[in-house]
Amino acid sequence: MASTIYVTLLNEMVDTSAGLCGTYDNDPSNDLTMKNGEITTIVSQFGNSWEAVTVGETCTGLGTDNPCDTYPDRLNSAELMCTMLSAEEFEDCHSTIEYTPYYDSCIYDICAWGDTSDNIMAVLCENLQAYSRECASENIILDWRDGVCPKECPGLMVYKECGSMCKLTCATSNMDLSQHCSPECVSGCECPTGFVEENGECILVEECPCVYNKENYRSGDVIQIKCNNCTCNTGQWSCSNDVCEATCSVIGDPHYITFDQKYYTFQGDCDYVLAEDYVDGKFSIVTSNAECGSGMSLTCTRSAIVTVSRTVVTLNPNLEVLVNGRVVELPFENADLAIVQASSMFVVIHSYSLRVEWDGIFRLYVTVQPSFMHKLRGLCGTYDFNQNNDYMTPEGDIETSKIEFANKFKTSSECADLVETPTITLPCSVNLFMSSFAIEKCSIIYQDIFKPCHGFVAAELYYDLCLYDVCGCDSDKSADCLCGAISAYARQCANAGAAIYWREDSLVNEYCAVQCEGNSVYTECSQGCGMTCSQLAFPCVQDDFCVAGCICPEGQAISDNGECVPYASCYCTFEDQSYSPGHVLERPCMTW
Repeated sequence: MASTIYVTLLNEMVDTSAGLCGTYDNDPSNDLTMKNGEITTIVSQFGNSWEAVTVGETCTGLGTDNPCDTYPDRLNSAELMCTMLSAEEFEDCHSTIEYTPYYDSCIYDICAWGDTSDNIMAVLCENLQAYSRECASENIILDWRDGVCPKECPGLMVYKECGSMCKLTCATSNMDLSQHCSPECVSGCECPTGFVEENGECILVEECPCVYNKENYRSGDVIQIKCNNCTCNTGQWSCSNDVCEATCSVIGDPHYITFDQKYYTFQGDCDYVLAEDYVDGKFSIVTSNAECGSGMSLTCTRSAIVTVSRTVVTLNPNLEVLVNGRVVELPFENADLAIVQASSMFVVIHSYSLRVEWDGIFRLYVTVQPSFMHKLRGLCGTYDFNQNNDYMTPEGDIETSKIEFANKFKTSSECADLVETPTITLPCSVNLFMSSFAIEKCSIIYQDIFKPCHGFVAAELYYDLCLYDVCGCDSDKSADCLCGAISAYARQCANAGAAIYWREDSLVNEYCAVQCEGNSVYTECSQGCGMTCSQLAFPCVQDDFCVAGCICPEGQAISDNGECVPYASCYCTFEDQSYSPGHVLERPCMTW
């Protein structure tokens, strides 16, 4: 059967094209230029010269015989049918577009393909449509299909002889298509005025769904994106414009993602101001970075000191916590702050508009509320939604070099400045032994298990971070580095609403599987309240952040012997003494 292909070239393609469509140089006399550059008058010779034979394919070439000579019995019906081009339905265009070439083509095609009445009509309609389309390109719209080549459209769609090359859909309903689409028109089915196409059907514009993370939402649906509510309205999201809290992340060897989401890596070996309120002096956080890499001068965050008013909290490895120099049991609370062990993996500090999470290895997260906007500086940047000034020094200057910027936040002059090198050497280019392992294991971030998160959190940054840490890690800490890097991505996913249970995946379970003790269970998203019996009476601050780790099932807490027990079985504590459930403690003038 015959078919039609239209190729449109822009003006800048003049004198640059050749092939079966001719030379496009405004000279029709050389359109039959063969592949070897010679001009012929024999159409079959011209066409055969542009054969594009692929491997394993054999072309016989086109002969010179006219199909009307081969099938003379088809000629009369071909001439009769093709005279349609001279009918009154087409005469408005005759003075502009010569129809004779289309008439000759129509006869040729019917002789070649018109072995059945259905094929004859199909070929006729193809040729009539080709002429109609050429007329439409000259703004002459013909009404010729009724009774000859009728078109049926599905549903509410209507057939247009000159429709837009860009369909009006829900996705394009709010776009100025004239900026993107050719003014040239095409025939076909499209939705009537006031309707747009969605999944092959015509719907009213106000019924268009909104899309978020590849999910469709109906008009009127409300979702939460960060701290703002977004309402679907005729295919577009309309969101509140509240200022949201911001989080600074310190991950691995160490990589920094500032409050304003600027990413950089800094391998300084000293104590540095991570974040401080330099306006009101409400808090400061200093991190201690020390060597931890595989002989490549890589460093990691080993501990942190959080100062709030007169309280100084030291966060040490293995989740050890000191308050004003003394080791404390958690939970802890005073007038300045509260500290809880939110899960088996994280200690969390709450204070006014500040939240600090520490995993006891080398991940630290600092979250601040909008009351700290325009008041912060340090390795975490400025928190003003402007990445361009994140490298602001204590003197208020804006550095262009991350090394020069970070060096200025050292808290001790006894440490040497990190020296900036002209070239950046990535650990995997040096530690070839770990490179293949890192590439294989870190690829889990791109695997299907994390697919529900890919629309929320870009994977590339965390994949690169994973490669960097695994190749740069000491061999005896490769599991910590691998799992810590993947956990950093999983945390972002969980906080975006896509909790991924990845640790049992066969690609990494040998290194990252977690064995919970005392009947506790692993979760990627706990709220960190009521982990232990001693925390039940503690006013735990519950917020929207997910904390990964082992926690007790709902309605249970960890007892003094490390087992999850129902709340009613928890011992009570008074003046450092424990009392079993049901015990009555008598005191002067009161009963407990």
